[in-house]
Amino acid sequence: MTASPSRLEYAYAFDLAASWLERAGGPYLAVVSTPEFVDLIASRVTGNVIFACDDERTLDHAARRVAASTYSDDEGETGRVWPAVETVAQPETFGSVFWAAPQHGSWEVKLAAIGRLVAPAGEVCLFTGTSVSAFLRPLRARQEAGGPAPLAGRVHAGLAASGWQVIRSRRLGGIASAGWAVTGRLAALAGRPDLADRAERAHHIAVESERGASYALLCAVLGGIQ
Repeated sequence: MTASPSRLEYAYAFDLAASWLERAGGPYLAVVSTPEFVDLIASRVTGNVIFACDDERTLDHAARRVAASTYSDDEGETGRVWPAVETVAQPETFGSVFWAAPQHGSWEVKLAAIGRLVAPAGEVCLFTGTSVSAFLRPLRARQEAGGPAPLAGRVHAGLAASGWQVIRSRRLGGIASAGWAVTGRLAALAGRPDLADRAERAHHIAVESERGASYALLCAVLGGIQ
Protein backbone atom coordinates (compact mmCIF):
# COMPACT_ATOMS: atom_id res chain seq x y z
CA MET A 1 0.00 0.00 0.00
CA THR A 2 1.42 3.37 -1.04
CA ALA A 3 1.09 6.25 1.40
CA SER A 4 -0.39 9.48 0.12
CA PRO A 5 1.81 12.59 0.19
CA SER A 6 1.79 14.54 3.47
CA ARG A 7 2.42 18.20 4.10
CA LEU A 8 5.95 19.09 5.09
CA GLU A 9 5.08 20.03 8.69
CA TYR A 10 3.50 16.63 9.28
CA ALA A 11 6.44 14.70 7.81
CA TYR A 12 8.91 16.79 9.80
CA ALA A 13 6.96 16.27 13.03
CA PHE A 14 6.76 12.50 12.63
CA ASP A 15 10.45 12.26 11.78
CA LEU A 16 11.21 14.06 15.04
CA ALA A 17 8.74 11.95 17.01
CA ALA A 18 10.26 8.70 15.76
CA SER A 19 13.76 9.87 16.70
CA TRP A 20 12.64 11.06 20.15
CA LEU A 21 10.85 7.80 20.97
CA GLU A 22 13.77 5.66 19.84
CA ARG A 23 15.26 5.95 23.33
CA ALA A 24 12.14 4.61 25.04
CA GLY A 25 11.83 1.79 22.50
CA GLY A 26 8.91 -0.52 21.83
CA PRO A 27 6.42 -1.95 21.87
CA TYR A 28 4.70 1.00 20.23
CA LEU A 29 1.14 2.26 20.54
CA ALA A 30 -0.09 4.70 17.90
CA VAL A 31 -3.24 6.65 18.82
CA VAL A 32 -4.38 8.03 15.48
CA SER A 33 -7.24 10.17 14.20
CA THR A 34 -6.72 10.02 10.42
CA PRO A 35 -5.54 7.50 7.80
CA GLU A 36 -2.73 9.92 6.93
CA PHE A 37 -1.28 9.58 10.44
CA VAL A 38 -1.38 5.78 10.10
CA ASP A 39 0.78 6.07 6.97
CA LEU A 40 3.20 8.52 8.58
CA ILE A 41 3.80 6.23 11.55
CA ALA A 42 3.90 2.98 9.58
CA SER A 43 6.57 4.38 7.29
CA ARG A 44 8.79 5.34 10.24
CA VAL A 45 8.35 2.54 12.78
CA THR A 46 8.64 -1.17 12.09
CA GLY A 47 7.80 -4.14 14.22
CA ASN A 48 5.25 -4.44 17.01
CA VAL A 49 2.98 -1.43 16.53
CA ILE A 50 -0.65 -1.31 17.60
CA PHE A 51 -2.82 1.35 15.95
CA ALA A 52 -5.65 2.57 18.19
CA CYS A 53 -7.99 4.32 15.76
CA ASP A 54 -10.46 7.07 16.54
CA ASP A 55 -13.01 6.14 13.84
CA GLU A 56 -13.99 3.40 11.41
CA ARG A 57 -12.37 5.07 8.41
CA THR A 58 -8.99 5.23 10.16
CA LEU A 59 -9.40 1.71 11.57
CA ASP A 60 -10.16 0.24 8.13
CA HIS A 61 -7.15 1.99 6.63
CA ALA A 62 -4.88 0.79 9.44
CA ALA A 63 -6.10 -2.78 9.00
CA ARG A 64 -5.30 -2.65 5.29
CA ARG A 65 -1.92 -1.10 5.98
CA VAL A 66 -1.03 -3.78 8.54
CA ALA A 67 -2.26 -6.58 6.27
CA ALA A 68 -0.12 -5.26 3.41
CA SER A 69 3.01 -4.82 5.52
CA THR A 70 5.88 -7.28 5.54
CA TYR A 71 7.74 -5.91 8.54
CA SER A 72 8.15 -7.61 11.91
CA ASP A 73 10.22 -7.13 15.03
CA ASP A 74 12.89 -9.45 16.43
CA GLU A 75 10.22 -11.74 17.90
CA GLY A 76 8.21 -11.91 14.70
CA GLU A 77 5.46 -9.58 15.94
CA THR A 78 3.70 -7.46 13.35
CA GLY A 79 1.27 -4.60 13.62
CA ARG A 80 -2.23 -4.88 15.03
CA VAL A 81 -5.29 -2.66 15.06
CA TRP A 82 -7.53 -1.56 17.94
CA PRO A 83 -10.61 0.67 18.08
CA ALA A 84 -10.43 3.93 20.06
CA VAL A 85 -7.87 3.60 22.84
CA GLU A 86 -10.29 4.51 25.63
CA THR A 87 -12.64 1.64 24.68
CA VAL A 88 -10.04 -1.14 24.89
CA ALA A 89 -9.30 -3.02 28.12
CA GLN A 90 -5.97 -4.73 27.52
CA PRO A 91 -3.24 -5.83 29.93
CA GLU A 92 -0.50 -4.72 27.56
CA THR A 93 1.94 -1.91 28.27
CA PHE A 94 3.93 0.17 25.82
CA GLY A 95 7.33 1.80 25.93
CA SER A 96 6.43 4.45 23.35
CA VAL A 97 3.17 6.11 22.37
CA PHE A 98 2.55 8.23 19.27
CA TRP A 99 -0.59 10.39 19.60
CA ALA A 100 -1.81 12.23 16.54
CA ALA A 101 -3.86 14.13 17.12
CA PRO A 102 -5.81 15.06 20.30
CA GLN A 103 -9.38 16.10 19.51
CA HIS A 104 -11.98 18.29 21.19
CA GLY A 105 -14.26 16.29 23.46
CA SER A 106 -12.08 13.17 23.70
CA TRP A 107 -8.48 14.14 24.48
CA GLU A 108 -8.87 13.99 28.26
CA VAL A 109 -10.26 10.44 28.31
CA LYS A 110 -7.62 9.34 25.80
CA LEU A 111 -4.86 10.84 27.94
CA ALA A 112 -6.15 8.87 30.93
CA ALA A 113 -6.23 5.67 28.86
CA ILE A 114 -2.67 6.26 27.60
CA GLY A 115 -1.52 6.79 31.18
CA ARG A 116 -2.83 3.34 32.09
CA LEU A 117 -1.07 1.69 29.16
CA VAL A 118 2.37 3.28 29.20
CA ALA A 119 5.20 1.31 30.80
CA PRO A 120 7.44 2.69 33.58
CA ALA A 121 9.81 5.21 31.96
CA GLY A 122 7.68 5.03 28.82
CA GLU A 123 7.07 8.17 26.79
CA VAL A 124 4.25 9.72 24.80
CA CYS A 125 4.92 11.96 21.83
CA LEU A 126 1.89 13.93 20.70
CA PHE A 127 1.22 16.17 17.71
CA THR A 128 -1.42 18.85 18.08
CA GLY A 129 -2.49 22.24 16.79
CA THR A 130 -1.98 25.63 18.42
CA SER A 131 -4.32 28.57 18.80
CA VAL A 132 -2.73 30.05 15.66
CA SER A 133 -3.70 27.05 13.53
CA ALA A 134 -7.35 28.09 13.37
CA PHE A 135 -6.38 31.45 11.81
CA LEU A 136 -4.03 29.89 9.26
CA ARG A 137 -6.44 27.07 8.39
CA PRO A 138 -7.84 28.82 5.27
CA LEU A 139 -4.31 28.88 3.79
CA ARG A 140 -3.90 25.11 3.98
CA ALA A 141 -4.06 23.24 0.69
CA ARG A 142 -6.38 20.57 2.08
CA GLN A 143 -8.26 19.83 5.24
CA GLU A 144 -9.24 16.51 6.77
CA ALA A 145 -11.50 15.52 9.64
CA GLY A 146 -9.37 14.42 12.58
CA GLY A 147 -6.52 16.80 11.82
CA PRO A 148 -4.66 18.62 14.61
CA ALA A 149 -7.14 20.60 16.70
CA PRO A 150 -5.92 23.84 18.40
CA LEU A 151 -5.37 22.17 21.77
CA ALA A 152 -1.66 22.62 22.51
CA GLY A 153 -2.13 24.83 25.58
CA ARG A 154 -4.90 22.72 27.10
CA VAL A 155 -3.12 19.43 26.42
CA HIS A 156 0.14 20.75 27.88
CA ALA A 157 -1.70 21.72 31.07
CA GLY A 158 -3.52 18.39 31.08
CA LEU A 159 -0.25 16.48 30.89
CA ALA A 160 1.10 18.32 33.91
CA ALA A 161 -2.12 17.79 35.88
CA SER A 162 -1.97 14.05 35.15
CA GLY A 163 1.60 13.63 36.33
CA TRP A 164 3.39 13.85 32.99
CA GLN A 165 6.49 15.99 32.46
CA VAL A 166 7.21 17.43 29.03
CA ILE A 167 10.86 16.72 28.25
CA ARG A 168 11.02 17.93 24.64
CA SER A 169 8.93 20.22 22.48
CA ARG A 170 9.02 21.90 19.09
CA ARG A 171 6.79 24.42 17.33
CA LEU A 172 6.22 23.91 13.63
CA GLY A 173 4.51 25.54 10.68
CA GLY A 174 4.72 29.22 11.53
CA ILE A 175 3.50 32.15 9.49
CA ALA A 176 6.62 32.16 7.32
CA SER A 177 6.26 28.43 6.64
CA ALA A 178 2.62 28.85 5.57
CA GLY A 179 3.54 31.85 3.44
CA TRP A 180 6.25 29.97 1.54
CA ALA A 181 3.91 27.02 1.01
CA VAL A 182 1.30 29.32 -0.54
CA THR A 183 3.95 31.07 -2.62
CA GLY A 184 5.16 27.73 -3.97
CA ARG A 185 1.65 26.70 -4.99
CA LEU A 186 1.02 30.03 -6.72
CA ALA A 187 4.35 29.84 -8.56
CA ALA A 188 3.55 26.33 -9.77
CA LEU A 189 0.12 27.42 -10.98
CA ALA A 190 1.73 30.35 -12.79
CA GLY A 191 4.08 28.03 -14.63
CA ARG A 192 7.19 29.19 -12.80
CA PRO A 193 8.88 26.00 -11.56
CA ASP A 194 12.06 27.95 -10.80
CA LEU A 195 10.23 30.14 -8.28
CA ALA A 196 8.31 27.14 -6.97
CA ASP A 197 11.61 25.37 -6.24
CA ARG A 198 12.96 28.40 -4.38
CA ALA A 199 9.77 28.66 -2.36
CA GLU A 200 9.98 24.94 -1.53
CA ARG A 201 13.53 25.34 -0.22
CA ALA A 202 12.47 28.33 1.87
CA HIS A 203 9.52 26.34 3.17
CA HIS A 204 11.86 23.60 4.41
CA ILE A 205 14.07 26.16 6.18
CA ALA A 206 11.10 27.87 7.83
CA VAL A 207 9.18 24.75 8.92
CA GLU A 208 10.44 24.91 12.51
CA SER A 209 9.48 28.24 14.06
CA GLU A 210 8.39 29.59 17.42
CA ARG A 211 6.73 32.60 15.83
CA GLY A 212 3.11 32.03 14.92
CA ALA A 213 3.46 28.24 14.86
CA SER A 214 0.43 26.21 13.80
CA TYR A 215 1.54 22.93 15.33
CA ALA A 216 3.19 21.68 18.51
CA LEU A 217 5.09 18.45 19.02
CA LEU A 218 5.42 17.43 22.67
CA CYS A 219 7.27 14.50 24.21
CA ALA A 220 6.45 13.64 27.83
CA VAL A 221 7.31 10.97 30.39
CA LEU A 222 4.89 9.90 33.12
CA GLY A 223 6.15 10.91 36.56
CA GLY A 224 8.99 13.09 35.25
CA ILE A 225 12.39 12.37 33.76
CA GLN A 226 13.56 8.82 34.41
